[in-house]
Amino acid sequence: MTTIAHLSDFHFGTDLPRIADALVSDVIAQHPDLVAFSGDATQRALAPQYKAVQAYLGRFPTPWISVPGNHDIPLYNPIARALHPLAAYREHIATDIEPSHFDDRLAVVSISTARHYLWKDGTVSTSQIRRMQREFRKAAPTACRVVMMHHPCLVPPEFPVHNTVRNAKAALAAFSRAKVDVVLTGHMHDAFVVRVEPGPRRPHPVVLSQAGTAISSRRRSQPNSYNIVTITDQTVIVTIRMWGGNAFADAGAYSFERE
Repeated sequence: MTTIAHLSDFHFGTDLPRIADALVSDVIAQHPDLVAFSGDATQRALAPQYKAVQAYLGRFPTPWISVPGNHDIPLYNPIARALHPLAAYREHIATDIEPSHFDDRLAVVSISTARHYLWKDGTVSTSQIRRMQREFRKAAPTACRVVMMHHPCLVPPEFPVHNTVRNAKAALAAFSRAKVDVVLTGHMHDAFVVRVEPGPRRPHPVVLSQAGTAISSRRRSQPNSYNIVTITDQTVIVTIRMWGGNAFADAGAYSFERE
């Protein structure tokens, strides 16, 4: 059995310290094999916010991997935004903005969807899809294949906003053809889990794990939350751990057979 703690949207600068402390304790108690953070570490990509994120991530068990979100690019510094959009991210969080993680049971490939020329939206390029395909050639034959990125490929119709990643349809089809089992995303600040079933150009089902905002006051319709992804040879189970006022607790579990 392999466990991933899927966290997203810290938005340091709007973080809630009590919930932030509780999150660290709760994640440690789950004994994850990997901590995966799907972007928007900061609210405005300011140096003090990045320094706070750097210190905070050091409290989590290792290994952990991270991708940037749109809020991790400077908004009020147009020169930095245009010329060095992720310089502070690389300095304080990780030099690799599209990290991978491989072991005998797990293959995780990240895609950076944030762009300096987009405000809140993101995109997946053809070159990124090709890179994802190449990376998965390194995967062990029986490893669960996971993609992590900030912007979602799909949003339920009941959600108040629907800014999915650009090129979402092509990306989902490519993930399916690459036999990706799970896609980890954030951005929406609410949690949901769904499986995209096989269809035209999609031969393999793909589970979408959408994490809510873990510790920020910028909630939408749900309390703060994060997801636990449990993987066995037969199943993928995504459990939403939601803040209840004093602690995080299970708020729903979704089980899918691996194919």
